[in-house]
Amino acid sequence: MAGLVSGGTPGRLALVAAVIVAVAAAAVIAVGCSECPRPLDPAALRWLNRDCNVGERARAEAALRSAGERAESTLIWAFGHGPSAERLDEIAGAAGSEYDEVAEALNAGLTYGLSAAEIASIRAVTRAEYVRSARDEFDRGYRAAALAGLGVLALPRGLALLRSLSADPNSPDRVIAVRALHVASRPAQP
Repeated sequence: MAGLVSGGTPGRLALVAAVIVAVAAAAVIAVGCSECPRPLDPAALRWLNRDCNVGERARAEAALRSAGERAESTLIWAFGHGPSAERLDEIAGAAGSEYDEVAEALNAGLTYGLSAAEIASIRAVTRAEYVRSARDEFDRGYRAAALAGLGVLALPRGLALLRSLSADPNSPDRVIAVRALHVASRPAQP
């Protein structure tokens, strides 16, 4: 997706935003894999699968805290291993379908008010680039959710991981770890 939004114009962003919404709807985080350690904690899995409904975060945080160390183990594993290959393949399939739909619409003359330059910019992104970007974004979001959950839990092993990532200036997860540590430093909300 990054290639689609690089121009930054409002009209193109509106089209891309519509595509992002469709990707997000199709890309509900799911953990289901044969190689995962057992038992996986249900509260941690719900955390990784949560949506942004009103009140959902507070309920998910409370459930996560109740699960404690079991949830911490699941989230550490989820961060280290990322989503399952099966789930990434589902994301790739959905992204490929979305790319095809956008390309078909543009080929049919549906421009959504975009300029010729904006359309050319969108078309410059290959299907393979778009699919790879969707997979990468999903993987980053999944791992970020695991780190955020570790911040909510604020337990020793998770905090050690967060501190390690936040101290590494080369870590792509540094900013997320710093934010999670900030959450961990606040008192838990009832």
